Amino acid sequence: MLLAERFAASSVFLRDWAPIWSTPVFAMHDGGWFTDLPEVARWIDGDGRCSDTTTNAASHRCAEELDILDAFESGAGGVGLPAVLLELSRAARRLCALSPIAKGAQRVSVRPRDARFLSEHKWRQVVRFIEALPPLTAGASYADWCAGKGHLARTLSLTASIGVTRLERDPDLCAEGTRLAEKMGASSPAAAVDVMTDTVFDHIDASTHVLALHACGALHRRLIRIARAGRVVGISLAPCCYPLTDELPYAPLSTAGRSEGLRLEIEALRLAVRGARDPLGRRARRQRRAQAWRIAFDLLRRERTGASSYTSQPSLPDSAFGGTFRDFAQRLARQIGLDLGPLTDVESAEAEGYRRLARVRRAEMVTAIFSRPLELWLVTDLALALTESGLQVELGTFCDSATTPRNLLLNASADPRLLTSKTYASWR
Repeated sequence: MLLAERFAASSVFLRDWAPIWSTPVFAMHDGGWFTDLPEVARWIDGDGRCSDTTTNAASHRCAEELDILDAFESGAGGVGLPAVLLELSRAARRLCALSPIAKGAQRVSVRPRDARFLSEHKWRQVVRFIEALPPLTAGASYADWCAGKGHLARTLSLTASIGVTRLERDPDLCAEGTRLAEKMGASSPAAAVDVMTDTVFDHIDASTHVLALHACGALHRRLIRIARAGRVVGISLAPCCYPLTDELPYAPLSTAGRSEGLRLEIEALRLAVRGARDPLGRRARRQRRAQAWRIAFDLLRRERTGASSYTSQPSLPDSAFGGTFRDFAQRLARQIGLDLGPLTDVESAEAEGYRRLARVRRAEMVTAIFSRPLELWLVTDLALALTESGLQVELGTFCDSATTPRNLLLNASADPRLLTSKTYASWR
């Protein structure tokens, strides 16, 4: 299927259900969709397997057990699961069904001496990324975009016996990358440069193919603009961290994206990178406590001020959640200039916070249906921006989601011999 066709279908899906994914879960009771879909609202408020949450522990178990989309497919979401959720889940899966990008000529041998400088998890990402690159050409130069310590550049250099320039603004990371490259005998010289400035063109030109494994928001948008302008011959980009941009609401880079009229605020961009599973263990308990306490504080705030809608709260260090809820509430109240008065109802507010957290978690299951469709819409917008500039583009996955959930890869080139998929995505 052509990129443009799938993009249009995704746009319709997201536009039709925008009231759900664009409403923060903490404010779900304030959103129109909560009353427009009463069967979903009843399920979120307590229908089904997770309804009997009479203790905090039960609420925690309920929130922990459910894997977002698989829960709907398997029926684990609870007795009486609304049919509309199952239909939405299946529609999202169809829209997001991507085939892996075919492996290229590069085969990386996993050698302990090469991998010991980074975690096994990161090593697998590097290997899969390299193996999904288009064929390397003798006349091209290669650059690692925001290279860090240069793990990608070093591994590709050793694999293909080519030079790969490391573009990195942090001098300490440049120095460490040079040390590792020299230790391994890799040809990956450092270029201490901020890629957001025009000094980057001292190190790349129209013969350069740029590699970017998990380039964050503004950084990958900068790379797309450079490629569109013909300043490089091609790019291989695995985008990441879409919220890390100052261009808010999200500004589509393609003409097709701009014409769709979707408004993606920061919360939608965060949803696009949200994992499908909750963390486990101590981290999960700390996260649940923080969420429950924030909900409880909002209840106190509404009661004291007469407010009827959710108001965002400032960030706090982890230490703020290490004491009691009373301490937390007093600290946050001081920070926002709110007089809570005597806190005689603090225990009941905390208990209600945990009860409502179970409902929030079920609401998160609903909004998470749209996580992958949102991410794919964002990446397809980038791909279409390149095709509109005459580049050949392929879009698919370079690894499974267990290796990294940010597994979308966009290969683009001005050389039609390198990519056979043209403006097609690797859709099943």
